[in-house]
Amino acid sequence: MAISTPGRSAITPVRIVLLACLVAVLSNGILLGAALLSVQATERLGEQVEALRSNLDELRRQQLERRQDLEFELQVAEEHVRALEGALPPVDTPIDVFRTGYQLADDPSLQVLSIHWASGEIRETAIGPVEVSTHRIVSDGTLQSCLDYIARLEASSLGLGVQAVVIHPTLRECSLDVVTLAKAE
Repeated sequence: MAISTPGRSAITPVRIVLLACLVAVLSNGILLGAALLSVQATERLGEQVEALRSNLDELRRQQLERRQDLEFELQVAEEHVRALEGALPPVDTPIDVFRTGYQLADDPSLQVLSIHWASGEIRETAIGPVEVSTHRIVSDGTLQSCLDYIARLEASSLGLGVQAVVIHPTLRECSLDVVTLAKAE
């Protein structure tokens, strides 16, 4: 049996109202704290969204600039390819290395001993198939006459190049490979 004091009851209507008010105050405090946290989080998210939008705008600007740069580079490369294609003679107009080789040997200190076909092949390139032919030229002459002859050969025609040059000045001998290029059809 519980001892109760006269005039004081354990649960009175005032105490219930006070307890309800205390619970309401605590609930409001918790709700206000949660609302404050939510507002702060919303503000931080808003700042992050603005930063992300700014970054996205910058990335789009950079992407547009890069695309324009790439389009310009592509245009330059296409023009370069067209120029290279134009420089190659078509396969039906071959460079006559035999005639050219003998005609350019007009120096009395140089004599062409032989010109012969060494190899030929078709190579796939960025501009399409290209016919590559190699001719070997062997001549007798001084160092200077051989160098002059090589320079005349290189300047004689587009699509003609000189490689694998061997000069023996003491033997008065020079040999070289003449490479011709032609656009294969």
